[in-house]
Amino acid sequence: MALPPPPFAGAAALVLSTYDLGRRPSALAELAAALRAAGWRVRLADLAVDPWDDALAAGVELVVWSLPMHTATRLMAPLVPRVRAIAPGARLMAVGLYAVLNRSVLAEAGVEVSDHGTGLGVADRREPGRDDLPSLDRYARLVLADGTERLVGATAASVGCRHRCRHCPIVPVYGGRFRAVAVERVLADVQDLVERGAGHVSFTDPDFLNGPAHARRVVRALHERFPQVSFDLTARISHLREHRHLLAELRGAGCVLITSAVESFDPLTLQRLGKGHTAEDVEVVVAACRDAGIGLEATFVAFTPWTTVESYRQFLDSVDALGLVGSVAPVQYGVRLLVSARSALLELPEIVSSVGAFDPDLLVHPWAHTDPYVDELYRRVGEVVREAARTPAGPGERRAVHTRLRALVDGSPAPPAHPHVEKAPQPVTIAWLTEPWFC
Repeated sequence: MALPPPPFAGAAALVLSTYDLGRRPSALAELAAALRAAGWRVRLADLAVDPWDDALAAGVELVVWSLPMHTATRLMAPLVPRVRAIAPGARLMAVGLYAVLNRSVLAEAGVEVSDHGTGLGVADRREPGRDDLPSLDRYARLVLADGTERLVGATAASVGCRHRCRHCPIVPVYGGRFRAVAVERVLADVQDLVERGAGHVSFTDPDFLNGPAHARRVVRALHERFPQVSFDLTARISHLREHRHLLAELRGAGCVLITSAVESFDPLTLQRLGKGHTAEDVEVVVAACRDAGIGLEATFVAFTPWTTVESYRQFLDSVDALGLVGSVAPVQYGVRLLVSARSALLELPEIVSSVGAFDPDLLVHPWAHTDPYVDELYRRVGEVVREAARTPAGPGERRAVHTRLRALVDGSPAPPAHPHVEKAPQPVTIAWLTEPWFC
């Protein structure tokens, strides 16, 4: 479904973002630009940095939410009845990955879903209308190893993903497809961000190396035009291993940080998630990033139906042994497997037999572990993680969290199978973002 035309000249539309990983939501600006081009009078708000105000919805004919992720969608839910009360005649719509993923749930709530901006329907990227967005200094910053901070802007060089990891919400929507964004379009976005004070760019592609030739064209052009700008990207472990010869070139062009979904070191869990890498691949990538001088921000799904107390202990030990403690944001130690709508995990009989019916409020199929203590461990880890999340966690704070969690798991009913020997190779952390990655 495309974005609708205004019902009359000068009709007002409200576009909203609730959360976008601490980044200024470029999708919101692109959405606003597309609506203005269609004739709407647009107001927009990012509720991640500004509180909701009922006046925002007064007199509007259309309300559109940008839903790029699970958290954003959960935060949207309580706003729907408030908007209806203020603007009962307004048309309600949602766009983004999680809008498409949860189309049926949103329809039951009276919210239409548009494929705009996903590459599945209206795929044009218009000049982003960023003038109405909050300034970059209200969002996450990049912190370099020497403590220097840079304002961060976000753009994408591609949409979708070639791969089909079972737990990934991109898979049911894109089905292994991805689309590159023209290099000049990317550079125009970066030009706008730099003019607004950005010294660092976060590429929001699900996997920046889905098209390695395109990726090289982007970073070469970026560095040629903006040599002072650093950047970070996200790429899967298997791509980083396969293309590790590119890491030195990426670093030379300004890459200081790579986020990669390691998910687990357990071979059975990796196989069930369909990750396409092994623990040995992770070791190779960690060493390659270290040699290139690029920080590796590893992300994990720490709690799954296959997690045991001992495997969680081994997970903590592996993070330490690889020198990743300073690179793992505390939130990653408490991430629980989400079985979302239309998840490919539902292809696994063991998942089908263990999950409950889809919960439209939680937007997941809930599950409980067969070992109640693992769920208790999850709860206790969550308390540590939430406490750590109150302030940005740099490498020193991350080490303290890891130490607390290691003491917590060692105090569990299941004693260690073997003593823990702390290893401390050269830290991988080169830079870090003040807003950690999570879904």
